Amino acid sequence: LPAGTTGRIALAIAPTDSKRIYALVESKDGLLWRSDDAGATWKMTSSNTLINERPFYYSRIVVDPHDAEHLFSVSVLLAESNTGGKTWHQSGKRLHGDHHDLWISANGRTILEANDGGVALSHDGGATWAWRNVLPVSQFYHVAYDLQKPYIVCGGLQDNGSWCAPTRTGDDRGVLPRDWFKVHGGDGTWVVPNPRDPRAIWSAAGGGDNQGSMIRFDRRTQSQVDVSPYMRDQNVVAPARLKYRFNWETPIAFDPHDARAVYAGGNVLFRTTDAGMHWTPISPDLTRNLKERQGLTGGLTLDVTGAETFDTLLAVAPSPVAAKQIWVSTDDGVVQLTRDGGAHWANVSIPGVDADGRIPNIEPSHQNAGTLYAVVDRHYAGDRAPYIYVTRDFGKTWTPIASNLPQSEVHVVREDPSNPRVLYAGTGKGVWWSIDQGGSWEAFPAPLPRVEVRDLAVQPVSGDLIAATHGRGMYVFDDLTALRERRRYGPAPGTAAAPVVARLFAPRDAQPLQRYTPTVNERGSEDAPPAVFTFWQQAPAKSAPAIDITDARGVVVRRIAGTHDDDGEDVPNVTNLAGYNRVRWLLDREPPVPWRRIAKWDRGPDTGAPVPAGTYTVRLHRDGATYAQKIRVLRDPRVASAQDDLAGYRFQVAMYDELSALDDALNGLDNVRVQLPERIAAIADPALAERARTVLAEAKRVEGTISSQPVNNQDDDFLEDLLRERVLTFISNFAPGMPTGAQVAESTALRREGAVALASYRTFVERQVRPLNEALRAASLAPVDLNALPPKTKPDPNADEHARRSEGHE
Repeated sequence: LPAGTTGRIALAIAPTDSKRIYALVESKDGLLWRSDDAGATWKMTSSNTLINERPFYYSRIVVDPHDAEHLFSVSVLLAESNTGGKTWHQSGKRLHGDHHDLWISANGRTILEANDGGVALSHDGGATWAWRNVLPVSQFYHVAYDLQKPYIVCGGLQDNGSWCAPTRTGDDRGVLPRDWFKVHGGDGTWVVPNPRDPRAIWSAAGGGDNQGSMIRFDRRTQSQVDVSPYMRDQNVVAPARLKYRFNWETPIAFDPHDARAVYAGGNVLFRTTDAGMHWTPISPDLTRNLKERQGLTGGLTLDVTGAETFDTLLAVAPSPVAAKQIWVSTDDGVVQLTRDGGAHWANVSIPGVDADGRIPNIEPSHQNAGTLYAVVDRHYAGDRAPYIYVTRDFGKTWTPIASNLPQSEVHVVREDPSNPRVLYAGTGKGVWWSIDQGGSWEAFPAPLPRVEVRDLAVQPVSGDLIAATHGRGMYVFDDLTALRERRRYGPAPGTAAAPVVARLFAPRDAQPLQRYTPTVNERGSEDAPPAVFTFWQQAPAKSAPAIDITDARGVVVRRIAGTHDDDGEDVPNVTNLAGYNRVRWLLDREPPVPWRRIAKWDRGPDTGAPVPAGTYTVRLHRDGATYAQKIRVLRDPRVASAQDDLAGYRFQVAMYDELSALDDALNGLDNVRVQLPERIAAIADPALAERARTVLAEAKRVEGTISSQPVNNQDDDFLEDLLRERVLTFISNFAPGMPTGAQVAESTALRREGAVALASYRTFVERQVRPLNEALRAASLAPVDLNALPPKTKPDPNADEHARRSEGHE
């Protein structure tokens, strides 16, 4: 083995030969060493840097469980040897770079490989590879938003560039991969839309030869302009030699009071007022400037990527309430403040926080200019305790406020812009929140993976909380109203009593949004719901709560109650949990009556006609008490005018009512068809039995005039669509707004034919069913109950396929 200084070492023993050992050793005398006698002697086998380009970061080797000569090394590239390590070649050439781990199955054929882009898969021992790129494992550093409706979110991904996407698209599959658009490459970190011009998006990236790399992206022209404040090539250059030092995560901030000013942090604070064409330092070095931390990194093998550049700014935070006031924090435990736009600076650092305390986030108050929250992350020093501090006197004094947070470093704290008593903290164990300015903390009440949360943002227009996680992508919690008002209705932490039993919160404005995207098999993340109702209750209600939505005249347009069938399980439409409960409304009326006996895919839509724009009242009914709030529904952006909106609504309601009337008749006919055979079997009088059989035959005939009664979803290829099928097809093609002339003509024809069919059904009931029921009663037999609930058919295996076809997709 090498006699000189060595660095990191990786060992691998061949499963088929316990005497064969490979050692990947960081040394100047070679990289791969091999022993064929269980370590008694060693021989240098390879010094090819392909197998270990950055030893401190990789150094991993794996041997095929069936072949001691076949092995892999994971490094910047995936390397493979079929000669016991003597020769190497690149494997998986189309995979994402930066490989970290590899597992080979017992049969030696299936291989899973982990890299900075996700998971690669091989089924032939590494001869060919697939990178499916479908796992939600993205690592976001920071999150930002614009102020549009609907708004976009932006974030930087570890080794996967900088991206933005809308939070709501109107596509029934949600936010699709195609909705994300890339604005910068490299290791994305800060990505910030200009709040005054959302078409301009600024971003910073690490990993290049020029630390502090910044791009201004123009959504109009799809072009990038490099606006880096400092253009010095820094590859294998000691940071102490540089005029300016930049962190891997170069912070960017827009001035809320000066529309022209943008800030960027190096070891000094830069400002531009001409969109990055020129930058001016407006501070001295704001860090501790520890020269011993500014050398070349890597040790035995240099590794100067810029990720280990220290004494830099991590956060820049202009005050939302005081012009020219800017706070900054550093990776070496410093907090600085200027109150005159950079002319003078004051070191207002937290007492006791040393150079090992990174301060990755600071949060100036939205109400009080002298208040700032700061988090301290000491995990580099092996200390994973939570640290959050607050000053209320411009940094003269600081108070710790992380009393009962879990044992995990804190990455970010945010003050709610609408309620300064409410704080949100992103930790290594999810999101926590406080209703008393950090006096105590609770786990955030909405489910989120227990994952590292690197950044949080509150979108002020929508009132949403956005979380950037390091490993599970980005999450949006819709509408913080209930949490912002917690102190008014719920118990303060640590107290026993609550002032109220339940509360329904005011919902925000809702607007229909729909998009047609002609794609197949594209999976998206969840779309933001059009309307959400939130209620809180101290304890579950004694009976299931229900919600009514009424229009301006007080007429109930939608009732949300009961349960729905979810893969054979009855799931409540209104949850009944202690604490917070949420109900979605799709801005629709009551759905039409379903035809219960038919296959599930053909029972009819489970949503009703979209309601027109206007103000509605939401009423929560709970244990005899009613709680009410108003909700404003905005006009669908696809509809030209309020008159068109109302005309389209009335037109759709008429056709949904037509479908309900037909399904009512079909349900009645089904009751005759289901119940009469049981009655006939019990009838002793032959004449009465024959009369019942005649009524049964007539029920089948009448039903056959209304529907072709398909069983499977392709049966209509050989069955003519009758009245009900035509109505269903007609409804499936509805769009908001004024109906066309052809639609009006078809609607008139369908209603005319429907009137004839329904009249025939009523005649059948009056002239045949009712007289038969009287005869059955006279014979001491149960009559036919036309209002009974006919039994449902079994779940249809083709339901999903039909759902696609009913939306207009083949």
